[in-house]
Amino acid sequence: MEMSMVVAGDLSIPPGVTEFRVPIEFSDKMKTEGLAIFQTMMFNKGSAYDLWWTGQEFKDMRIEACQQMLEVGQKIIESFKSENFDLAIGHFHDLCPLAIAEKVNVKKVVWITHGTSVYDFTAVQTGLRTFPSFVPHPLSSYGDK
Repeated sequence: MEMSMVVAGDLSIPPGVTEFRVPIEFSDKMKTEGLAIFQTMMFNKGSAYDLWWTGQEFKDMRIEACQQMLEVGQKIIESFKSENFDLAIGHFHDLCPLAIAEKVNVKKVVWITHGTSVYDFTAVQTGLRTFPSFVPHPLSSYGDK
């Protein structure tokens, strides 16, 4: 389960894998446009303020998407429980798959991230320690100097 805010591509799902996507409808349609700008800015040099501002908007979008995911309804939660899933896969931008995995009693979670970094909010929720002096997060203002 993921935010499903962007098209993930045309990859087919392997046999035996169940994917569940919650269609997210943002209350502010401009936020969807903001996401496109944020994704562009991540790969270009922007001002610290621009990156901070778009990051705040993206955070608000994650919260709204998470609320919608957690409101999928008891019927879907019960269907997940009945599947007895062995594994849940979560993405570094979103803690909601962890909450869903907990609700449906999945004990093993794979956390997909880029490089060796973990967002601070994710580390706190998963009980991990971060060492920004050694491995700064790519979206932080800290570098290797």
